[in-house]
Amino acid sequence: MSVSSTWIQGQQHPALEGIVANFARDDADIEWDATSVVFDGWDGIFVARLQEGESRVRISVLFYEPAHEDALSDASIEDWFNRQPLPYASVLALGHAADDLDGITVWPRLRFERSVDNLQLMGITSDVSAFADAWDSGGIAEPPRAGYLDVGDPTDERPRAAWIFIGSEASYPEPEELDDSRQKGGVGLYDLQWTAPKNADVGDLALVYFLAPRKAACFVARIASRPFLETGVERSPDDEFDPNQWWCYLTPLVEIEPIAYEELKAATDGHLLLRGKGGKYLSPRAIARLTFTAARVDEQGLVDRITQVPEGPVELPAIVDIDLPTWSSIPAGMLAVEARVEDYIVDPLLGFVNERRGDARVPLPRLVPERQFRLARRIVDYAILCDGIPLGAVEVKLSLRRPVGGEWMTSPDFRQVRAYMDEMDVPGLLVDSRSVWLVPRGAEAPSYAFERASMTDADITAIVDLIFDQAYEVFGGTAGIVGR
Repeated sequence: MSVSSTWIQGQQHPALEGIVANFARDDADIEWDATSVVFDGWDGIFVARLQEGESRVRISVLFYEPAHEDALSDASIEDWFNRQPLPYASVLALGHAADDLDGITVWPRLRFERSVDNLQLMGITSDVSAFADAWDSGGIAEPPRAGYLDVGDPTDERPRAAWIFIGSEASYPEPEELDDSRQKGGVGLYDLQWTAPKNADVGDLALVYFLAPRKAACFVARIASRPFLETGVERSPDDEFDPNQWWCYLTPLVEIEPIAYEELKAATDGHLLLRGKGGKYLSPRAIARLTFTAARVDEQGLVDRITQVPEGPVELPAIVDIDLPTWSSIPAGMLAVEARVEDYIVDPLLGFVNERRGDARVPLPRLVPERQFRLARRIVDYAILCDGIPLGAVEVKLSLRRPVGGEWMTSPDFRQVRAYMDEMDVPGLLVDSRSVWLVPRGAEAPSYAFERASMTDADITAIVDLIFDQAYEVFGGTAGIVGR
């Protein structure tokens, strides 16, 4: 199971723990936050922070004061910076200096970014060592120049879904912006944010379409993070999009020969309405009908890799045919509304739980899910019943609004399921188009989080165990359960 499948906010993230274990000095001061860590490394101060969407981690290394005795100034620091070659696995940047450095406002640092799934730290030590030595001596760094670099590039895998992302003329990128993004993207730094559908997923294909006067898809990219809800994000004054919505990070945009609206519409059999926020889902059939030609001949291979036909099904499966592998393979992008999450995700999931209820320490009686279960003051999406007695509550979302700063009670969706759980005095499940969270009774955070695409029978059994613990108490121990 991937790192992101098992981490619960409020705990120290395994990716951050791995970075500390690899780069902290033995005597390091370590300052933890819910989504970040700061510590002393051998060649500089490391600041590692989960990016929005919690799919990638950004690492900055601020060098210590140099050993050479030359007087430092902003001008001398900028001169040293301008003499350096490109790093192998990172971006060399100038940022704000610490407040205690009199008369100095800039300071060099290296920036890395990696996927939290299958975290790969190759290249970090060699770059930090090379540039820290050069900074210490005032010389020129000699970073390595060969070898494969694994930064968790979303284009390395086939997409599970495809989308049309919409932009106005004001958001059309300038050539220098594309060049800067391409350079950063080569070492895994993805800075570009775009409005996104809340049920998009990492690795999904994005065709970036611009409204009048262009009326064409002009770029392709992959989604580099789970969507996240932002409010008050500053954008160009000419940008007509409301910033209070869902966003995601994209890999660098790659320019293609424009695909006009009429061609896109024909690929979707005439069913294409480019209105509203976020993105518009495109089926694998529609992608297979389109031709993607790179604007630059030398980027055709990259365009071909980005625009692979999604591996998901062309249509949603018949509900009666959904087994665990089929269920896991349904792209979140095909689940346009919460009702589809209920039909294609929650109903089958609770069916799997029933099939495996014999895995409990004492086999559970048959469980009966009831939709729209009425409480005294609320209606819960699902109640899991046995002999008419609730053993669990299920809250369904298209995409969970994640907690702020790791505190789950800041998530309105978590507070909602907790309200149902508290009124029913039961544990609960939070389910969205991508993930499943298990919430013990009275808990202030989930105990487990599963990415649906990688769930196994063992994960289903974990849900059975959660319900068993409730049944044990409600029915008075194992004898009470057997007697049902």
